[in-house]
Amino acid sequence: MNFHQDKKQRQQRTFGVRVIVILGVLAILIFSPIHKPLGRVVVVITHPIANFFSSVGHGFRNIGIAFSSKQKLANENDSLQQQLYESEVKSADYDKLSKENAELQSLKDLSIGRKVLALVTMKPNRTPYDTIRVARGARDGILVDDLVYVSPTLLIGRVTQVIGGESEITLFSTPGVLTDVRLLGPNLDVTLTGAGNGAFTTTLPAHTDIPVGTSVVSPEYGNALIGTVAEVTADPRDPFEKILIRMPHTIESLNYVAIVTK
Repeated sequence: MNFHQDKKQRQQRTFGVRVIVILGVLAILIFSPIHKPLGRVVVVITHPIANFFSSVGHGFRNIGIAFSSKQKLANENDSLQQQLYESEVKSADYDKLSKENAELQSLKDLSIGRKVLALVTMKPNRTPYDTIRVARGARDGILVDDLVYVSPTLLIGRVTQVIGGESEITLFSTPGVLTDVRLLGPNLDVTLTGAGNGAFTTTLPAHTDIPVGTSVVSPEYGNALIGTVAEVTADPRDPFEKILIRMPHTIESLNYVAIVTK
């Protein structure tokens, strides 16, 4: 045990002596007249090393600056995209409000009987095919069979159900619904069959001159517009041709309607 303690003490004394010698040599180099030449030697030896570490430091700083600049650009890009999105939303909202205002102004011009303006709350994706629901009902004087318009001249259907503060409207284009109309121009009276999705069909003898775009009206209701001819399909082997009529408005675009009450 004493042997190990003596050895440890000798090592500690040796280390201490070495430290003192090194400090002494440094003191001599610094304060002796020869410190300048030696200092230059030290500088020559250590200068490349110092430059290397300085370059490495600059490299890391440049990487940090580049990363910071990239992050700043990314943040600015995100901010610009958000501003663009908000601008587009505001523009879309303005366009929607302008369209709805024009629809309401047009419906107010309807002069047939007593009318009730109604907001469309449900469309075919949430109701049976070619039916819509509006936020007006019995409390507003709405009755079954009341006619429904989307403009002063465009008639689209009639009320088929009244439920409290709501009403269900069945469009003339509902599959299977029959509507008597007149094709303007040739002034032909025909019966349309609802085909769904705002469309109707009828048949006429082959070679009947019915141009696409011909207006289709209801003589029963003051020649109110029902739709326009969209397509004429003829087959040389068939003595009849098929006429496709469409509403001028898509069902999805309906926001307000006017219900004419009795």
